[in-house]
Amino acid sequence: MLKKPRASSLKNTIPALCVVLALITPTLAQNKRLWVLRIPGEMTEYDPTTFDPKSSVKVPPEAVASPQSLSVNHLGQMLFAMPASLPLREDDLTAQKKVWLWDGHAANILNRDVDRATSATGSNLAITESAPVPNLAADGTHLYWFANQARRLQRDGVDLSTKTTWQLWRTDLAGAGREDLTSVAMPDCSCATGSCEETCPYGETWVPDEGIAKFFLLTQFVAGQTESVAKSTSAYQESSGKWDAATLNPPLQRVLDGVDAGTVLEAIPDGGCCGWENESNDQALLRLHGKTLTIFDERAAYKNPNYDVSFYSQNGKLSPDLGLVALTIVATAQPDKPIQLADEGQPIRRNCSASAKLCSICRRSR
Repeated sequence: MLKKPRASSLKNTIPALCVVLALITPTLAQNKRLWVLRIPGEMTEYDPTTFDPKSSVKVPPEAVASPQSLSVNHLGQMLFAMPASLPLREDDLTAQKKVWLWDGHAANILNRDVDRATSATGSNLAITESAPVPNLAADGTHLYWFANQARRLQRDGVDLSTKTTWQLWRTDLAGAGREDLTSVAMPDCSCATGSCEETCPYGETWVPDEGIAKFFLLTQFVAGQTESVAKSTSAYQESSGKWDAATLNPPLQRVLDGVDAGTVLEAIPDGGCCGWENESNDQALLRLHGKTLTIFDERAAYKNPNYDVSFYSQNGKLSPDLGLVALTIVATAQPDKPIQLADEGQPIRRNCSASAKLCSICRRSR
């Protein structure tokens, strides 16, 4: 049975350590390891019981500004690579080519093939792009690479159509010895709005914090004009060297944590757009072997449909024994700034007494 977790003592410890990000790798045996990313660019391992520092590794300074792009596995290997997505921008072709890897003993810089090529096809321009993203392996012996590879037709700067293939391969820790593992060819897609990312899907992957062992998730997203739409989700499991996919319905919106195809914690984000923060109900759901359990429900907890402030699950984790779920809930409201009414919100009015003083307080609180 799932229980609500108590506040972690780590929450009070983090500010004292000037922590930017805490990464706790799940157990692969019986041990836990705690890594903390610190300014100006250092990963320090702490004893998870005493919180005494044990060892440190210097990481690229850019990791402090983009902590979501830094990963560490249970063996203490670390990987930093800036995200690369399609369509590629001009600065993607240079800034995103380098990958920083700490193999457990020394730091290395790897190259990745973030490429774009153009050619004439009749009156159209064919743009072929690839944006591979590296991931650590849980056993520390390989790197896994995910990539969207697309061939986009364009005329006079307007996208006409695209053909995209999502691919997975693995290499050694030097990025060599490529071994193709699986791929998904998406149907030809017409770019109805003149921008392919607004109408056509690309593959986005989620991998466990400890790196890839035998499980990861692939969701095909359409970025859209105002909000992204998940079209499908596949849970990949490895068995005897083969990766098999199982379709999850409905598709996942934003994955917070997962163990296998039957145990996934996801966040349902607000559908607000165009300057509005609170247009729908933020939730956190646990898909547990065919059942869906509501772990967090914004409207039930905060009763805030009238005001344009949203409360949502910034992150969440499952305990190793799957008996607890931990969530970090944050709000979109800014300190010392007024909260406006929601798009269709009505102000909450209080009943004032005959006292002029109480009425004055009531009017100020409306």
